[in-house]
Amino acid sequence: MIIRFYFVDCGQDFLWWDVKDDGRAVGEVVNAGPFQAWAWADGKHFVNLNEPHGAGDRLATTDDLQRSSETGYTMMLNYPVERVERLEDAA
Repeated sequence: MIIRFYFVDCGQDFLWWDVKDDGRAVGEVVNAGPFQAWAWADGKHFVNLNEPHGAGDRLATTDDLQRSSETGYTMMLNYPVERVERLEDAA
């Protein structure tokens, strides 16, 4: 399943992320828009789906999945979630 997170517009170059939820509580960012998909959907950015991730929350993310698994390393996205939409997988 793909979860699309829409973010509050704070002037950033992306307003949404598509995150692939494969049921393991860590979702990979697979698309972003309207800009910077190249930066976020590069196979290195993940969202911790065990942490709160609804409207008003800031996503717990990582750009180093191995380090996060070993030490709990995480970053909080600066932009709060505005709304969440569940999409069918594109593949």
